[in-house]
Amino acid sequence: VYKMNESNQPVLERKAHLPQVWAIAVGAVISGQFFGWNFGLASGFGAFLIATAVVTVFYICLVFSLSELSAALPSSGGPLLFCEKAFGRWGGVICGLGACLEYIFTCATTTTALSGYIIYLSGISSSLEPVIWLAIYFIFVLLNSLGVESSLNFTLAATLFSVLLLIVFYISALIYPDFDIHYWTVGDGANDCWFYNGKNQCSTSASDSFYAFTKAIPFSMWLLLGVEDVCLAGEEAIAPERNLPRGMISGLFFLIVLCSFTIPCNSGLPDGITKLSSSVHPLADGLYEIFASSPTVALTLSCFCCIALLTTFNTFVYAYARQVYSLSIRGYFPSIFGFIWQRFKSPVGALLFGAILGYIVLLIIYFTGSGAVSQIILNMTIMGATVAYICQMSSFIYLRFKCKDLERPYVSPLGNFGALFVLITSLFILVSLVALDSEYRWATLGCVGWYVIGLLYFLIFGRNQPTTQFYNMDQM
Repeated sequence: VYKMNESNQPVLERKAHLPQVWAIAVGAVISGQFFGWNFGLASGFGAFLIATAVVTVFYICLVFSLSELSAALPSSGGPLLFCEKAFGRWGGVICGLGACLEYIFTCATTTTALSGYIIYLSGISSSLEPVIWLAIYFIFVLLNSLGVESSLNFTLAATLFSVLLLIVFYISALIYPDFDIHYWTVGDGANDCWFYNGKNQCSTSASDSFYAFTKAIPFSMWLLLGVEDVCLAGEEAIAPERNLPRGMISGLFFLIVLCSFTIPCNSGLPDGITKLSSSVHPLADGLYEIFASSPTVALTLSCFCCIALLTTFNTFVYAYARQVYSLSIRGYFPSIFGFIWQRFKSPVGALLFGAILGYIVLLIIYFTGSGAVSQIILNMTIMGATVAYICQMSSFIYLRFKCKDLERPYVSPLGNFGALFVLITSLFILVSLVALDSEYRWATLGCVGWYVIGLLYFLIFGRNQPTTQFYNMDQM
Protein backbone atom coordinates (compact mmCIF):
# COMPACT_ATOMS: atom_id res chain seq x y z
CA VAL A 1 0.00 0.00 0.00
CA TYR A 2 1.33 3.41 -0.89
CA LYS A 3 -0.01 6.93 -1.32
CA MET A 4 -0.27 8.95 -4.49
CA ASN A 5 0.48 12.64 -4.75
CA GLU A 6 -1.56 15.25 -6.60
CA SER A 7 0.24 14.35 -9.84
CA ASN A 8 -0.76 10.71 -9.44
CA GLN A 9 2.85 9.70 -8.74
CA PRO A 10 3.81 7.03 -6.18
CA VAL A 11 5.29 8.22 -2.89
CA LEU A 12 7.04 6.52 -0.02
CA GLU A 13 5.52 3.61 1.95
CA ARG A 14 5.13 3.23 5.73
CA LYS A 15 7.18 0.15 6.59
CA ALA A 16 9.33 1.11 9.60
CA HIS A 17 8.30 -0.17 13.03
CA LEU A 18 10.03 1.01 16.22
CA PRO A 19 12.93 -1.53 15.96
CA GLN A 20 13.71 -0.31 12.44
CA VAL A 21 13.52 3.33 13.56
CA TRP A 22 15.91 2.55 16.43
CA ALA A 23 18.21 0.80 13.95
CA ILE A 24 18.27 3.93 11.76
CA ALA A 25 19.45 5.98 14.75
CA VAL A 26 22.10 3.51 15.90
CA GLY A 27 23.05 2.17 12.48
CA ALA A 28 23.72 5.66 11.14
CA VAL A 29 26.32 6.22 13.86
CA ILE A 30 27.68 2.77 14.67
CA SER A 31 30.68 3.09 12.34
CA GLY A 32 31.81 6.03 14.46
CA GLN A 33 32.91 3.43 17.02
CA PHE A 34 35.13 1.79 14.39
CA PHE A 35 36.67 4.76 12.59
CA GLY A 36 37.04 8.55 12.55
CA TRP A 37 36.83 9.45 16.23
CA ASN A 38 40.44 8.38 16.76
CA PHE A 39 41.84 11.25 14.67
CA GLY A 40 40.82 13.49 17.57
CA LEU A 41 43.41 11.79 19.78
CA ALA A 42 46.07 13.79 17.94
CA SER A 43 44.92 16.69 20.13
CA GLY A 44 45.61 14.64 23.28
CA PHE A 45 43.42 12.30 25.28
CA GLY A 46 42.41 15.03 27.73
CA ALA A 47 41.35 17.41 24.97
CA PHE A 48 39.42 14.65 23.25
CA LEU A 49 37.60 13.61 26.44
CA ILE A 50 36.49 17.17 27.19
CA ALA A 51 35.38 17.63 23.58
CA THR A 52 33.42 14.37 23.76
CA ALA A 53 31.69 15.44 26.98
CA VAL A 54 30.61 18.74 25.39
CA VAL A 55 29.48 16.97 22.21
CA THR A 56 27.46 14.46 24.26
CA VAL A 57 25.49 17.26 25.95
CA PHE A 58 25.17 18.92 22.54
CA TYR A 59 23.55 15.85 20.97
CA ILE A 60 21.24 15.23 23.93
CA CYS A 61 19.87 18.76 23.51
CA LEU A 62 19.69 18.33 19.73
CA VAL A 63 17.85 15.01 19.85
CA PHE A 64 15.26 16.19 22.36
CA SER A 65 14.56 19.25 20.21
CA LEU A 66 14.37 17.29 16.96
CA SER A 67 12.13 14.68 18.60
CA GLU A 68 9.60 17.43 19.24
CA LEU A 69 9.86 18.76 15.69
CA SER A 70 9.76 15.36 13.97
CA ALA A 71 6.69 14.26 15.96
CA ALA A 72 4.88 17.50 15.12
CA LEU A 73 5.98 17.63 11.45
CA PRO A 74 6.75 14.09 10.24
CA SER A 75 8.16 14.13 6.72
CA SER A 76 10.84 12.57 4.54
CA GLY A 77 12.21 16.12 4.34
CA GLY A 78 12.94 16.30 8.06
CA PRO A 79 15.19 19.37 8.57
CA LEU A 80 14.01 20.91 5.30
CA LEU A 81 10.38 20.91 6.42
CA PHE A 82 11.17 22.32 9.89
CA CYS A 83 13.03 25.29 8.44
CA GLU A 84 10.54 25.89 5.65
CA LYS A 85 7.70 25.91 8.16
CA ALA A 86 9.50 28.56 10.22
CA PHE A 87 11.30 30.73 7.66
CA GLY A 88 9.78 29.98 4.29
CA ARG A 89 11.52 28.68 1.18
CA TRP A 90 14.83 30.48 1.71
CA GLY A 91 15.11 28.93 5.15
CA GLY A 92 14.24 25.56 3.66
CA VAL A 93 16.89 25.67 0.96
CA ILE A 94 19.69 26.79 3.31
CA CYS A 95 18.90 24.09 5.84
CA GLY A 96 18.24 21.45 3.19
CA LEU A 97 21.57 22.07 1.46
CA GLY A 98 23.43 21.72 4.77
CA ALA A 99 21.66 18.49 5.69
CA CYS A 100 22.17 17.12 2.19
CA LEU A 101 25.88 17.93 2.40
CA GLU A 102 26.11 16.11 5.74
CA TYR A 103 24.39 12.96 4.52
CA ILE A 104 26.12 12.65 1.14
CA PHE A 105 29.60 13.23 2.53
CA THR A 106 29.07 10.98 5.53
CA CYS A 107 28.59 8.26 2.93
CA ALA A 108 31.80 9.36 1.24
CA THR A 109 33.71 9.36 4.54
CA THR A 110 32.45 5.90 5.40
CA THR A 111 33.46 4.71 1.92
CA THR A 112 37.07 5.74 2.57
CA ALA A 113 36.98 3.91 5.90
CA LEU A 114 35.62 0.79 4.25
CA SER A 115 38.29 0.85 1.57
CA GLY A 116 40.94 1.36 4.26
CA TYR A 117 39.75 -1.71 6.16
CA ILE A 118 39.50 -3.79 2.98
CA ILE A 119 43.01 -2.86 1.81
CA TYR A 120 44.45 -3.43 5.29
CA LEU A 121 42.84 -6.84 5.71
CA SER A 122 43.29 -8.15 2.17
CA GLY A 123 46.68 -6.69 1.36
CA ILE A 124 45.60 -5.48 -2.08
CA SER A 125 47.15 -2.40 -3.64
CA SER A 126 45.94 0.98 -2.39
CA SER A 127 45.80 2.08 -6.05
CA LEU A 128 42.56 0.09 -6.28
CA GLU A 129 40.85 2.38 -3.78
CA PRO A 130 38.71 4.22 -6.39
CA VAL A 131 37.50 0.85 -7.73
CA ILE A 132 36.48 -0.22 -4.21
CA TRP A 133 34.58 3.04 -3.72
CA LEU A 134 32.70 2.51 -6.97
CA ALA A 135 31.76 -1.06 -6.03
CA ILE A 136 30.46 0.02 -2.61
CA TYR A 137 28.29 2.75 -4.09
CA PHE A 138 26.92 0.45 -6.78
CA ILE A 139 25.93 -2.32 -4.35
CA PHE A 140 24.14 -0.09 -1.86
CA VAL A 141 22.41 2.14 -4.37
CA LEU A 142 21.06 -1.08 -5.87
CA LEU A 143 19.98 -2.38 -2.43
CA ASN A 144 18.12 0.83 -1.62
CA SER A 145 16.56 0.88 -5.08
CA LEU A 146 14.88 -2.44 -4.30
CA GLY A 147 12.68 -0.76 -1.71
CA VAL A 148 12.80 0.59 1.81
CA GLU A 149 11.86 -2.70 3.47
CA SER A 150 14.98 -4.55 2.29
CA SER A 151 17.17 -1.59 3.29
CA LEU A 152 15.65 -1.27 6.78
CA ASN A 153 15.87 -5.00 7.46
CA PHE A 154 19.54 -5.01 6.47
CA THR A 155 20.17 -2.03 8.75
CA LEU A 156 18.51 -3.69 11.74
CA ALA A 157 20.36 -7.01 11.34
CA ALA A 158 23.73 -5.39 10.67
CA THR A 159 23.33 -2.97 13.58
CA LEU A 160 22.67 -5.79 16.06
CA PHE A 161 25.65 -7.73 14.71
CA SER A 162 27.91 -4.66 15.01
CA VAL A 163 26.87 -4.13 18.63
CA LEU A 164 27.67 -7.76 19.41
CA LEU A 165 31.13 -7.34 17.85
CA LEU A 166 31.78 -4.23 19.96
CA ILE A 167 30.82 -6.10 23.14
CA VAL A 168 33.30 -8.86 22.25
CA PHE A 169 35.99 -6.21 21.74
CA TYR A 170 35.26 -4.45 25.06
CA ILE A 171 35.46 -7.66 27.07
CA SER A 172 38.61 -8.80 25.25
CA ALA A 173 40.35 -5.44 25.77
CA LEU A 174 39.50 -5.15 29.47
CA ILE A 175 40.83 -8.62 30.27
CA TYR A 176 43.89 -8.23 28.03
CA PRO A 177 47.00 -8.44 30.27
CA ASP A 178 48.76 -5.49 28.62
CA PHE A 179 45.79 -3.12 28.85
CA ASP A 180 46.96 0.01 30.73
CA ILE A 181 45.39 3.44 31.17
CA HIS A 182 48.87 5.02 30.76
CA TYR A 183 48.53 4.31 27.06
CA TRP A 184 45.85 7.01 27.03
CA THR A 185 48.69 9.52 27.05
CA VAL A 186 52.23 9.66 25.70
CA GLY A 187 54.70 9.86 28.55
CA ASP A 188 56.43 7.96 31.29
CA GLY A 189 53.62 8.15 33.82
CA ALA A 190 55.12 11.12 35.64
CA ASN A 191 55.13 13.40 32.58
CA ASP A 192 52.04 12.32 30.71
CA CYS A 193 50.71 14.69 28.07
CA TRP A 194 46.95 15.24 27.92
CA PHE A 195 46.82 18.16 25.48
CA TYR A 196 48.79 18.86 22.29
CA ASN A 197 49.30 22.14 20.49
CA GLY A 198 49.22 22.52 16.73
CA LYS A 199 52.88 21.51 16.41
CA ASN A 200 52.36 18.04 17.91
CA GLN A 201 54.02 19.17 21.14
CA CYS A 202 52.67 18.93 24.65
CA SER A 203 50.57 21.95 25.50
CA THR A 204 52.12 24.39 27.97
CA SER A 205 49.47 27.12 28.02
CA ALA A 206 45.74 27.58 28.32
CA SER A 207 45.53 28.87 24.74
CA ASP A 208 47.29 25.74 23.43
CA SER A 209 44.94 23.52 25.43
CA PHE A 210 41.90 25.39 24.09
CA TYR A 211 43.27 24.97 20.57
CA ALA A 212 43.63 21.23 21.17
CA PHE A 213 40.06 21.04 22.47
CA THR A 214 38.75 22.90 19.41
CA LYS A 215 40.62 20.65 16.98
CA ALA A 216 39.21 17.55 18.69
CA ILE A 217 35.53 18.57 18.43
CA PRO A 218 34.83 17.47 14.82
CA PHE A 219 36.17 13.99 15.56
CA SER A 220 34.21 13.77 18.80
CA MET A 221 31.09 14.64 16.84
CA TRP A 222 31.77 11.67 14.57
CA LEU A 223 30.86 9.38 17.49
CA LEU A 224 27.24 10.62 17.46
CA LEU A 225 26.74 12.44 14.17
CA GLY A 226 23.83 11.02 12.21
CA VAL A 227 21.52 9.98 15.02
CA GLU A 228 19.20 12.72 13.78
CA ASP A 229 18.66 10.77 10.53
CA VAL A 230 15.55 9.37 12.18
CA CYS A 231 13.75 12.62 11.30
CA LEU A 232 13.85 11.56 7.65
CA ALA A 233 11.71 8.49 8.29
CA GLY A 234 8.59 10.59 8.85
CA GLU A 235 6.81 9.24 5.77
CA GLU A 236 7.98 5.64 6.25
CA ALA A 237 7.66 5.17 10.00
CA ILE A 238 4.50 3.62 11.38
CA ALA A 239 2.95 5.99 13.98
CA PRO A 240 5.74 8.57 13.48
CA GLU A 241 4.45 10.88 16.22
CA ARG A 242 5.28 8.12 18.71
CA ASN A 243 8.05 6.04 17.12
CA LEU A 244 10.31 8.83 15.87
CA PRO A 245 10.99 10.33 19.35
CA ARG A 246 11.28 6.90 20.96
CA GLY A 247 13.66 5.56 18.34
CA MET A 248 15.87 8.65 18.26
CA ILE A 249 16.17 9.16 22.03
CA SER A 250 16.72 5.49 22.89
CA GLY A 251 19.23 5.20 20.05
CA LEU A 252 21.21 8.21 21.29
CA PHE A 253 21.57 6.98 24.86
CA PHE A 254 22.52 3.52 23.65
CA LEU A 255 25.28 5.09 21.53
CA ILE A 256 26.54 7.13 24.49
CA VAL A 257 27.00 3.88 26.42
CA LEU A 258 28.98 2.42 23.52
CA CYS A 259 31.20 5.52 23.38
CA SER A 260 31.99 5.24 27.08
CA PHE A 261 33.58 1.86 26.35
CA THR A 262 35.05 2.35 22.87
CA ILE A 263 37.28 5.31 23.73
CA PRO A 264 39.03 3.94 26.86
CA CYS A 265 39.19 0.33 25.65
CA ASN A 266 40.76 1.11 22.28
CA SER A 267 43.10 3.77 23.66
CA GLY A 268 44.32 1.60 26.54
CA LEU A 269 46.01 -1.00 24.35
CA PRO A 270 49.80 -0.93 23.67
CA ASP A 271 50.96 2.09 21.65
CA GLY A 272 47.71 3.79 22.69
CA ILE A 273 46.98 7.13 21.08
CA THR A 274 50.38 7.22 19.35
CA LYS A 275 49.16 4.61 16.89
CA LEU A 276 45.42 5.29 16.97
CA SER A 277 45.58 9.00 16.19
CA SER A 278 46.54 8.35 12.57
CA SER A 279 44.96 4.95 11.94
CA VAL A 280 42.17 4.44 9.40
CA HIS A 281 41.28 1.10 11.01
CA PRO A 282 41.62 1.61 14.80
CA LEU A 283 39.37 -1.23 15.95
CA ALA A 284 41.13 -3.71 13.65
CA ASP A 285 44.45 -2.54 15.12
CA GLY A 286 43.10 -3.26 18.58
CA LEU A 287 41.85 -6.71 17.61
CA TYR A 288 45.20 -7.64 16.07
CA GLU A 289 46.93 -6.52 19.28
CA ILE A 290 44.62 -8.54 21.52
CA PHE A 291 44.61 -11.67 19.35
CA ALA A 292 48.21 -11.47 18.16
CA SER A 293 48.69 -15.14 19.05
CA SER A 294 45.58 -16.10 17.05
CA PRO A 295 45.86 -14.25 13.72
CA THR A 296 42.94 -16.15 12.20
CA VAL A 297 40.63 -14.95 14.99
CA ALA A 298 41.96 -11.41 14.63
CA LEU A 299 41.42 -11.45 10.87
CA THR A 300 37.90 -12.87 11.17
CA LEU A 301 36.80 -10.32 13.76
CA SER A 302 38.43 -7.48 11.83
CA CYS A 303 36.55 -8.51 8.69
CA PHE A 304 33.34 -8.30 10.71
CA CYS A 305 34.19 -4.62 11.38
CA CYS A 306 33.31 -3.95 7.75
CA ILE A 307 29.71 -4.87 8.55
CA ALA A 308 29.45 -1.90 10.92
CA LEU A 309 30.84 0.44 8.29
CA LEU A 310 28.41 -0.95 5.74
CA THR A 311 25.57 -0.36 8.21
CA THR A 312 26.36 3.33 8.49
CA PHE A 313 26.90 3.63 4.76
CA ASN A 314 23.54 2.03 4.03
CA THR A 315 21.75 4.22 6.59
CA PHE A 316 23.18 7.41 5.13
CA VAL A 317 22.33 6.31 1.61
CA TYR A 318 18.78 6.05 2.96
CA ALA A 319 19.16 9.50 4.55
CA TYR A 320 20.56 11.42 1.60
CA ALA A 321 18.05 9.82 -0.76
CA ARG A 322 15.13 11.09 1.37
CA GLN A 323 16.66 14.56 1.70
CA VAL A 324 17.44 14.94 -2.02
CA TYR A 325 13.99 13.55 -2.87
CA SER A 326 12.34 16.14 -0.62
CA LEU A 327 14.46 18.98 -2.01
CA SER A 328 13.52 17.93 -5.52
CA ILE A 329 9.77 17.58 -5.07
CA ARG A 330 9.63 20.97 -3.37
CA GLY A 331 11.46 22.71 -6.23
CA TYR A 332 14.86 23.25 -4.63
CA PHE A 333 16.59 20.66 -6.87
CA PRO A 334 15.82 19.61 -10.46
CA SER A 335 12.66 17.51 -10.58
CA ILE A 336 14.47 14.51 -12.06
CA PHE A 337 16.10 13.89 -8.65
CA GLY A 338 12.63 13.25 -7.26
CA PHE A 339 11.96 10.36 -9.63
CA ILE A 340 10.52 7.30 -7.86
CA TRP A 341 10.81 3.79 -9.29
CA GLN A 342 7.16 2.78 -9.30
CA ARG A 343 7.78 -0.95 -8.94
CA PHE A 344 9.70 -0.63 -5.66
CA LYS A 345 8.52 2.84 -4.55
CA SER A 346 12.16 3.93 -4.08
CA PRO A 347 13.68 7.40 -4.85
CA VAL A 348 16.08 6.24 -7.57
CA GLY A 349 16.80 9.72 -8.91
CA ALA A 350 17.96 10.90 -5.48
CA LEU A 351 19.97 7.71 -4.88
CA LEU A 352 21.92 8.14 -8.10
CA PHE A 353 22.53 11.86 -7.58
CA GLY A 354 24.07 11.41 -4.11
CA ALA A 355 26.22 8.47 -5.18
CA ILE A 356 27.57 10.21 -8.28
CA LEU A 357 28.33 13.43 -6.39
CA GLY A 358 30.05 11.64 -3.50
CA TYR A 359 32.15 9.51 -5.83
CA ILE A 360 33.23 12.46 -7.98
CA VAL A 361 34.35 14.47 -4.92
CA LEU A 362 36.34 11.47 -3.63
CA LEU A 363 38.06 11.15 -7.01
CA ILE A 364 38.89 14.86 -7.15
CA ILE A 365 40.52 14.81 -3.70
CA TYR A 366 42.28 11.50 -4.41
CA PHE A 367 43.79 12.45 -7.78
CA THR A 368 44.70 16.06 -6.94
CA GLY A 369 46.70 14.90 -3.91
CA SER A 370 44.92 17.40 -1.68
CA GLY A 371 45.73 15.53 1.54
CA ALA A 372 44.12 12.95 3.79
CA VAL A 373 40.91 12.08 1.94
CA SER A 374 39.08 10.75 5.02
CA GLN A 375 39.78 13.80 7.16
CA ILE A 376 38.94 16.34 4.43
CA ILE A 377 35.61 14.67 3.69
CA LEU A 378 34.87 14.30 7.42
CA ASN A 379 35.38 18.04 7.94
CA MET A 380 33.06 18.82 5.02
CA THR A 381 30.47 16.58 6.67
CA ILE A 382 30.77 18.44 9.98
CA MET A 383 30.45 21.83 8.28
CA GLY A 384 27.25 20.79 6.53
CA ALA A 385 25.88 19.32 9.75
CA THR A 386 26.54 22.46 11.81
CA VAL A 387 24.80 24.69 9.27
CA ALA A 388 21.81 22.35 9.33
CA TYR A 389 21.80 22.28 13.14
CA ILE A 390 21.86 26.09 13.33
CA CYS A 391 18.87 26.30 10.99
CA GLN A 392 16.93 23.54 12.78
CA MET A 393 17.40 24.99 16.26
CA SER A 394 16.47 28.46 15.01
CA SER A 395 13.31 26.86 13.62
CA PHE A 396 12.60 25.13 16.92
CA ILE A 397 12.82 28.40 18.88
CA TYR A 398 10.82 30.35 16.28
CA LEU A 399 8.03 27.77 16.11
CA ARG A 400 7.82 27.65 19.91
CA PHE A 401 7.03 31.39 19.91
CA LYS A 402 5.06 31.81 16.68
CA CYS A 403 3.19 28.49 16.33
CA LYS A 404 2.00 27.77 19.83
CA ASP A 405 -1.10 26.05 18.45
CA LEU A 406 0.96 23.50 16.49
CA GLU A 407 0.10 20.05 17.82
CA ARG A 408 3.15 18.59 19.54
CA PRO A 409 2.70 14.88 20.44
CA TYR A 410 6.14 15.01 22.09
CA VAL A 411 7.55 18.04 23.93
CA SER A 412 11.27 18.47 24.62
CA PRO A 413 11.98 18.60 28.38
CA LEU A 414 14.88 20.99 27.69
CA GLY A 415 12.76 23.50 25.78
CA ASN A 416 14.31 26.58 24.24
CA PHE A 417 17.37 26.34 26.50
CA GLY A 418 18.45 23.06 24.90
CA ALA A 419 17.90 24.42 21.39
CA LEU A 420 19.80 27.61 22.20
CA PHE A 421 22.76 25.61 23.55
CA VAL A 422 22.94 23.62 20.30
CA LEU A 423 22.64 26.77 18.19
CA ILE A 424 25.45 28.62 19.99
CA THR A 425 27.71 25.56 20.08
CA SER A 426 27.12 24.93 16.36
CA LEU A 427 28.11 28.49 15.55
CA PHE A 428 31.29 28.06 17.60
CA ILE A 429 32.16 24.78 15.85
CA LEU A 430 31.52 26.23 12.39
CA VAL A 431 33.64 29.32 13.03
CA SER A 432 36.39 27.16 14.55
CA LEU A 433 36.47 24.87 11.54
CA VAL A 434 36.75 27.76 9.11
CA ALA A 435 39.31 29.67 11.21
CA LEU A 436 41.52 26.79 12.37
CA ASP A 437 41.16 24.32 9.55
CA SER A 438 43.90 25.69 7.28
CA GLU A 439 45.31 22.20 6.65
CA TYR A 440 41.91 21.13 5.31
CA ARG A 441 41.12 24.24 3.26
CA TRP A 442 39.59 22.00 0.60
CA ALA A 443 36.79 21.19 3.02
CA THR A 444 35.88 24.87 3.37
CA LEU A 445 36.15 25.52 -0.36
CA GLY A 446 34.04 22.47 -1.13
CA CYS A 447 31.26 23.57 1.23
CA VAL A 448 31.26 27.12 -0.13
CA GLY A 449 31.09 25.78 -3.68
CA TRP A 450 28.16 23.52 -2.79
CA TYR A 451 26.19 26.42 -1.33
CA VAL A 452 26.98 28.76 -4.22
CA ILE A 453 25.72 26.24 -6.78
CA GLY A 454 22.67 25.26 -4.72
CA LEU A 455 21.58 28.82 -3.94
CA LEU A 456 22.16 29.99 -7.52
CA TYR A 457 19.97 27.17 -8.83
CA PHE A 458 17.25 28.07 -6.36
CA LEU A 459 17.52 31.79 -7.16
CA ILE A 460 17.33 31.28 -10.93
CA PHE A 461 15.14 28.21 -11.35
CA GLY A 462 13.68 27.01 -8.07
CA ARG A 463 11.98 29.93 -6.36
CA ASN A 464 8.82 29.82 -8.42
CA GLN A 465 8.62 26.09 -9.10
CA PRO A 466 5.46 24.41 -7.78
CA THR A 467 5.94 21.65 -5.22
CA THR A 468 4.66 18.14 -5.89
CA GLN A 469 4.49 16.88 -2.30
CA PHE A 470 1.33 14.84 -1.63
CA TYR A 471 0.38 16.79 1.49
CA ASN A 472 -0.09 20.46 2.27
CA MET A 473 2.54 21.36 4.84
CA ASP A 474 0.39 24.05 6.44
CA GLN A 475 -2.38 21.54 7.19
CA MET A 476 -0.16 19.19 9.18
